[in-house]
Amino acid sequence: MSTDEMAQLRSVLDASDKETQTFLQPLLPLRGVQELLLTFVRDTSRRFEDWVWDPRVRQTLLHMRDAEPQAHTQGSNVDQWYTRAADERLAAMTLENPNYETSTEYLEEVDAAQQDGKIKFQKKNFYAARNAFQKSIEAVLKHQQSEYYGKIIPAAEWDDLDLRDRYVTLCNNVAICGIKLKDLSLINEYATKALAVEESSNKALYAMAKLRLLEHRYTEAYEVVDRALEFYPENKQFLNFREEINLAKSKEAKQQAELAAIRAEQVRAAVTAALKDTTGESTMTAEERELKLRKEILKKAESIPLPTREDDTFAAARLNVYFVRIKQRMLVDIRPIYNNEMGEDPLFECTVMNGTTDDILAAGVRAGSKKHVKNAACKVAIEKLWQDKQATGKLLAEDLAYLEKFDLPPLPTRLSWLERQLDTMALLNQLQARGKLHTRFDIEDVSPNKDVTEFKCTGLLNGEQIAVANAISKKKARAQAAKQVLAAAFEKNLLVVWDGKQDQGDKEAKEEHPSEQVPAHGG
Repeated sequence: MSTDEMAQLRSVLDASDKETQTFLQPLLPLRGVQELLLTFVRDTSRRFEDWVWDPRVRQTLLHMRDAEPQAHTQGSNVDQWYTRAADERLAAMTLENPNYETSTEYLEEVDAAQQDGKIKFQKKNFYAARNAFQKSIEAVLKHQQSEYYGKIIPAAEWDDLDLRDRYVTLCNNVAICGIKLKDLSLINEYATKALAVEESSNKALYAMAKLRLLEHRYTEAYEVVDRALEFYPENKQFLNFREEINLAKSKEAKQQAELAAIRAEQVRAAVTAALKDTTGESTMTAEERELKLRKEILKKAESIPLPTREDDTFAAARLNVYFVRIKQRMLVDIRPIYNNEMGEDPLFECTVMNGTTDDILAAGVRAGSKKHVKNAACKVAIEKLWQDKQATGKLLAEDLAYLEKFDLPPLPTRLSWLERQLDTMALLNQLQARGKLHTRFDIEDVSPNKDVTEFKCTGLLNGEQIAVANAISKKKARAQAAKQVLAAAFEKNLLVVWDGKQDQGDKEAKEEHPSEQVPAHGG
């Protein structure tokens, strides 16, 4: 800061009132405060004192103090300086202008919102009435804050008794709306606010008693009624409310007695059934008990639908879920049957059995990885479950519905001209995502040596190996195999070309020649 700027700031400070000087004096060592005050001097849109006493300046000063606390030794006392100086300024302004009147803008808002709340309440629109009364309370608080020059004073300490009574009335109105809406937290909040200002408020005491009744806290409800009767000994509302509490208490006791009787009856029935089962089992031999348990397990399995038979990679998961539901144990044994030291390709054999009944569901299933062999064995196990249940005629309605749908030949998927313009791999991925085809490409590095790279890609369509392609990169090998898989999909009539109106016009001709060759991919 230059010498001229410092002189200009000093002259403005000397010309300011005593309260402003007292407030700013301890803060002047802060360089940030000096820069801020200089901006106030340059800005002629407001008086220097108005800038200094703007409530937002306090937050700015706090930030400055935190940013450079080492600039002066009294930075921690900013709050105390501000509060003391603000109180002194408030007292001075009150003495200078004792007849100062706050703007009626907030009072007009109070009247409008309160009247709107009354209309909404009469129309039984309690939610809107609550909002209107809360808006009126906010306007009352803003008015009082302006009355005390921005300082927040508790409602119980307001000098304006009429406005204090109005605040209590509005809080009571919100609490009554809470009773209508069964909003217990709303009742508690505003009834407590009203009682904090006027402990003998009739409506607030009623709302608090009603709250305790709704919470089934009958002892506390009695206490609130007793306190209300101290202020209003002959009030029929509170005298009748005591009877209402007695009635609710007796009604709840009766309900509890009925529930206790029902629970006791359930316990007796359960004990009787347990004793009956124990008596029956005590005369049974170990073999008979084991046979009975096996029948119960099998009966449980008969009521659960079988796992579905999709040709995908989630057969093991579906079979496991089925065993969990029937409360039985699935055992899977996977063992390697290749010699790694001799350089043989990986090969695994998997066996799936029911650990509860010891029934073998799949055996001798082989594949090149543990994941594939387990999935393939679980597919075999699922097929065996279907065959066994179908042979005994115990298929459920859900099983029959699925079987009917499963046995229907799938309709070919129609490809539009736009879809046929896609890259082969992109088209297959799209069909896979739509669930129309199930394709998989397994890539293996078959490079003869380090100098020559070669990759082998095996393409599978709906679980069947369709294509094998070799190329110098994985991408090229996959692309070649994808073309073979897509061509096979057209040959198997899983995909057909669809050209919209042109195909509709040729519908009759195609029906007369059903064996006509479907065009290849791309027209």
